[in-house]
Amino acid sequence: MRRSENRLNLDTAKIDAKNAEAYRLRSFDPDRAQKICNDTLSKSRQLGYRRGEADALRTLGTLVSQQDREAGFDYAERAVTIYREIGDEYGECSALMTLSLYYHHKGLFHRAHMVLTEAHEKAARSGNLYVSGIALFNLGVNAEEREDLLKALEYFEHAKVAAERGANDTIFWASTIAVASTSFELGDNESDIEALRAALTSLMEDRSYNNAIDACLAIAKISFANGQTLPALVSLRKGMRIAVDNQRPYMIWALQHFRGKLQFQRGR
Repeated sequence: MRRSENRLNLDTAKIDAKNAEAYRLRSFDPDRAQKICNDTLSKSRQLGYRRGEADALRTLGTLVSQQDREAGFDYAERAVTIYREIGDEYGECSALMTLSLYYHHKGLFHRAHMVLTEAHEKAARSGNLYVSGIALFNLGVNAEEREDLLKALEYFEHAKVAAERGANDTIFWASTIAVASTSFELGDNESDIEALRAALTSLMEDRSYNNAIDACLAIAKISFANGQTLPALVSLRKGMRIAVDNQRPYMIWALQHFRGKLQFQRGR
């Protein structure tokens, strides 16, 4: 009996390690991450290992939602159900993030806000500072969509603190950019350009290209507002290169839109 228990513990430990690897790989090698999750999902079900099943479904939800939001939502919803059944708030809060993104893309911003708030509360309660920072950042984005910039700024500032405590460099730098951009929209042109350049460097190293492009756009806007036209154009060109090289057409539109505005104002 003891030997059987030891074998089961060894098998579940291997599943945990593989699921953790897939979660780390989800942004950098999604194909490998998905292959690992499919394997751990199958093995977890064979063993009746509920947490392993939920962890695999959670990461699959994140991966699949990039191409099929409905399928991604289904995976994440099943993960949330299992996490709740086994009382695992630490895992549940990250699965809730996928559900919130689904509602966000559907334009259901109030529903997304409710799910994000729940994710943040459970992340904070379970000590998951990594997800807490992500949830706060997305609450800021959600507030922007609801045109509440003051609340968005508050969320971004809290996200920056939580991300630093949770060792989430990408969200820390993304929040740095968001604080500067939101402050600019509220009439503050005094943001630290050097901090934004540091954010850009770090985000490029992390291959977080959308956030890196946001950094370029923020630098351009703040530079131009302070009468520095050439640095603004240089930053826009850098953002354009990143967007083109990494196939971000919707980001290209945002850069071109501001460039047109900049050139129009220069010619006045």
